[in-house]
Amino acid sequence: MLAQCLAAVAEFERELIRERVRSGLANAKVTGKVLGLPPIASSRAEKGLLLLDQGKSYREAVQQTA
Repeated sequence: MLAQCLAAVAEFERELIRERVRSGLANAKVTGKVLGLPPIASSRAEKGLLLLDQGKSYREAVQQTA
């Protein structure tokens, strides 16, 4: 019974966290903040893919496109 009670409290807390995160994301979107990773220039991505096709490792491709 104790385990079930603790599970219910944990589930409730998880829902509270989810609600706060969604609220924060919505607020950030309204205020115009950019979320996520910055966009990658298509030319840089193409160059990286070309280097990978040539047999370079991911690390080498990233270093050469930077």
